[in-house]
Amino acid sequence: MAEQSLKRKRFSFAEKYSMIQDVDKGIKRIFVQEKYGVSHGTLAGFLKDRERIEDNVKSPTKLEARANRQSRYHEVDTALLEWFRNIRSTRTDTVVTGLDLLAKATTLAKKLSENHIEGYDNFSLDLNWIERWKKRHGVSCKQIVGESASADHASAKTWLDTQLDPIRQDYDDKDIFNADETGLFWKMSPEKTLAFKGETCKGGKHAKDRVTVLVATSADGEKLPLYVIGKSKRPHCFRGVLNIPVEYEANKKAWMTGQLFEQWCNRLNNRMVREGRRIALILDNFAGHPHLDLSNISIFFLPPNTTSMTQPMDAGIIKNLKHHYRRLLVKRRISCIDSDQECKITLLDAVQWLKTSWQQVTSDTVKNCYRHVGFQPKTAAAAATPSEDLPPDETEQEDASLWSAVCEAGLAEEGTSFDEFVNIDESVATGATGGLTDIELLADVLDTTDSAEIISSDSEEEDEDTSTVPKYNDVIVSLDTTLKYLRSIPESGDHVDAVEKAKQHCIDNRIEKLLQPRISSFFRKV
Repeated sequence: MAEQSLKRKRFSFAEKYSMIQDVDKGIKRIFVQEKYGVSHGTLAGFLKDRERIEDNVKSPTKLEARANRQSRYHEVDTALLEWFRNIRSTRTDTVVTGLDLLAKATTLAKKLSENHIEGYDNFSLDLNWIERWKKRHGVSCKQIVGESASADHASAKTWLDTQLDPIRQDYDDKDIFNADETGLFWKMSPEKTLAFKGETCKGGKHAKDRVTVLVATSADGEKLPLYVIGKSKRPHCFRGVLNIPVEYEANKKAWMTGQLFEQWCNRLNNRMVREGRRIALILDNFAGHPHLDLSNISIFFLPPNTTSMTQPMDAGIIKNLKHHYRRLLVKRRISCIDSDQECKITLLDAVQWLKTSWQQVTSDTVKNCYRHVGFQPKTAAAAATPSEDLPPDETEQEDASLWSAVCEAGLAEEGTSFDEFVNIDESVATGATGGLTDIELLADVLDTTDSAEIISSDSEEEDEDTSTVPKYNDVIVSLDTTLKYLRSIPESGDHVDAVEKAKQHCIDNRIEKLLQPRISSFFRKV
């Protein structure tokens, strides 16, 4: 009997991405082929096409699509979507009609034509194109009911009574998340505290030392990895680094945009799909937070002008993160002065410190901040959990000692405090708060132009380490020296173990490379 041929099946981008993830988890390809009913060649093709598949699953409107049909006017298509999201986020009572969309799309296309962008010499846009655009992106032009700009304590109380209580009835605390962005002057020295106090930093010379950090936790203390947005896509200090300590992206302003936030939400949604969880994500009404339809995440928006009363991130979680970060920064400055060395801080140092600082923010701190904005414990056991001061009491004495050393070293201006230094960037902009200009809308769409500007900005704006990767022998000697020093310090056993583990990892990697067969070993000597 002849073997029955398999019926050809077209897979969605979501299904293709699931196959790729299974292979990445270490599942043997033969088992993945059997699970999804694909041939060896088909699976190999999906793996080869990984980058395009991953790009498509970032958009919920393309997740179930089986082919990627790009719009003829792709640049206008993408910029128009960003404009629409910005309007919806900043002016919720505005109705955007098809004619409004057509007028904006035509304006954007004219800008591209004036700049001699290929494909826009004789562009033709009409309402049929707009209708196809709306279907591609799942856009509805109906009015969104929003809160008034004068929201106050009454609006916050209404939110707690009519929104938060139902959310907590439908979701466990472990599945209720809050996320918010904060600006960070990542290498700001203490002596600049007065000069930068209240700085919004929407551009100019200070922008190069600023990043935007997305911070997110659940109500029961689970912390998601930090998402950092810088200004350079490939900073000098990242070259040769395979393991960046945080999730990292970049754009010209180091701002959160609707597109970047959508990508982050899709990665989080994919994780929740894998874990079999459905979560609630609470957000403020910020232009960079678009309305998204996700399979495993339901998004709820806080009333405008109430975040200080309703948002856990603003209740102390972000401040605690920055408190730990600035302690590490101050310690580095004092150490450099003590050893008479130049204090050179790179963006790689900054993201590593951010990760370390995030690890130091405890679950009790997170839970306490949620309680502060109305998340009352559901059980008596949870209510008995002691709350944690921000910053913790046991660190206050060390903070005072550190700041005293900073002042003695001449690193701080008279009349400033460590708390002021911690909060130096609390007013820094993390995204567009008003309407974006046509140039701003198109800047990130034109990949070649944007990348060229971002790459060229590295050498001009970042004073970072561009040295090559150190040699193996030098690394082992340095680790041995570190171990010798650590063993002379009391109560450093855990740190010794960590360095020993790092040293062994370097040795194992070296041996693995030495044991790899060379091409010459496949040929017999004559």
